[in-house]
Amino acid sequence: MEGWIPNPNAKPFIPKKKRLSSRFPGLMIDFRRQRCFTKCVQAGLVVVLLVTVVINITFIVDTSRRLKDTAPQTSKDGVIVMGVDRIPKLGNKERTVSVEVLHDEGFEVNRGIHVIVLNQATGSVMAKRVFDTYSQQEDDSMVLFLNMVSQGRILVFTIKDEGSFQLKQGAREFLKNLGSEFIAKLGWRDMWAFVTKKGGNKIAEGHNKSSNLTSWGEKVVLETHIPLSDGSESDCEWLNDEVSRRRRSFCSKVEGYGSVCACDDPAPITFSPDELPGNTLKDVPVAVIASDRPHYLYRMLRTLLSAPGADPKMVTVFIDGYFEEPLAVTQLFGLRGIQHTPLGVKNARISQHYKASLTATFSLYPESEFAIIVEEDLDASPDFFNYFSQTRHLLETDESLYCVSAWNDQLWDWDMWMRTGYIRKERECIIPDVSRTFHFGSKGLNMNPYFQDLYFKKHSIVTHAGIKLKDLDKMKKEPYEDLVKQLLRSAKVLDHSLDPCSEEFIPPKESNSKDDPYLMFMHMETATDYTVWKYIAKCYHIWDLDVRGFHKSMWRLFLKGNHIIMVGHPASVYSELMPSDIQPIRVNITQPAKS
Repeated sequence: MEGWIPNPNAKPFIPKKKRLSSRFPGLMIDFRRQRCFTKCVQAGLVVVLLVTVVINITFIVDTSRRLKDTAPQTSKDGVIVMGVDRIPKLGNKERTVSVEVLHDEGFEVNRGIHVIVLNQATGSVMAKRVFDTYSQQEDDSMVLFLNMVSQGRILVFTIKDEGSFQLKQGAREFLKNLGSEFIAKLGWRDMWAFVTKKGGNKIAEGHNKSSNLTSWGEKVVLETHIPLSDGSESDCEWLNDEVSRRRRSFCSKVEGYGSVCACDDPAPITFSPDELPGNTLKDVPVAVIASDRPHYLYRMLRTLLSAPGADPKMVTVFIDGYFEEPLAVTQLFGLRGIQHTPLGVKNARISQHYKASLTATFSLYPESEFAIIVEEDLDASPDFFNYFSQTRHLLETDESLYCVSAWNDQLWDWDMWMRTGYIRKERECIIPDVSRTFHFGSKGLNMNPYFQDLYFKKHSIVTHAGIKLKDLDKMKKEPYEDLVKQLLRSAKVLDHSLDPCSEEFIPPKESNSKDDPYLMFMHMETATDYTVWKYIAKCYHIWDLDVRGFHKSMWRLFLKGNHIIMVGHPASVYSELMPSDIQPIRVNITQPAKS
């Protein structure tokens, strides 16, 4: 290197892209591809953005057109026109109300007779109800509702799918008295629409018969003119106090609550229940679990707030959805109402509603250790709070318990979510011999009029207050085990050679002079083997679709006035007490149980 001499004739070195490319071919290719890819992505995003803008502009234009089409229009004659979405003027002012009927998928969804109640002075919708008159007892519910509507209101009736199958003569006569000419001849899948004024004359009616059993009648479109009244007929001279203001606000918006809105001697909306001696519930909030069943909520709140020991300040109504009428009912009674966005569907939605309601309850009352939960379709017994006041200490002192229930379901559900293993954590719940609530709701996610009539209609409830509970400490874990074993040892074993569904199997109360319990053993191979239990439960007209209300595969219930103990063998730990000469009851599941 020391002897190297540069060549003055050599050409200067000039880097070329080709040489760089040949030296770093992969790097150059990667850069070029990356730039190309970036440009493609940018171009794609621009295209997506343009498409989004076009879609949004189209949506805005379409929405504006729809709003313009449905906006209030000037009417020359002040009328309600059924079928063309115009509603009458009031004095020199004119209003338009647009009503859109949405048809749910599935015939059983909102099937039956739809009823809309309109304010005769403003044309506003005050009530919307659906009565599935294809099913039993729904016609009676419709007549009851119509009786609760104030005189002078405008009533609009129509049918979805089928509304005649269980529309009995009494309901038809009632509608006939409202002015209907076609209700007497309303048949299978006929289409019918009817507009009338309660206490007045028929306004319009249409009827199209079905041509055969497999088809529906042609749709009915009514066009009718209804002059609006001045509203003075619906004004009441109530006081100007806070209670009357709540009533006036409610009755100006909502219909179908009968004497609540009566001008003379209206039904009370405030209550003065008796004080509860030794009340232990002063710091216990009450969470009312509600949905869109406002008439159920109204009935339940009346019984709850009138029970001795009730404190309206501790009651909160949780509404699953942003429904106006349940909130109006809540405010009518001066209670706190909380609406929240529904999450999930069907049973999952119920569970989420419970979770959200309980979380909010303990947030509102952070010092409270316990809460009372009651659903909107239950009547509360006069002994409701007295019962909980006496049993509260059991939850405080026994870690094997997670709840005290006011509902003796005769093994029927009071809420499936509360029974899950995640909530129970191997703990148990105390239930009363006789319920402090009564299930009256016939409509719901897991309920229909048939189930209500079959499983709940004859359910017992305590009808008076102040009952003193005995031997409460025996409801704790260890004393209860001693009690059960004592009862089993003193029980009379039933004749296992007889059919458990026969009338002779359980003797009448008169033959049991000592009031000793009766004992039966049924075959139950494992703790989840419910074959024999379900068969026998159907005979005894108790809940038989699944199994609940048992303790270590042992059930206690009252039949014919007798205390009955049923033990699953060999699954139950109490099987060891079965006499050696007794064979557990087995059934032939190929034959239906006698009812």
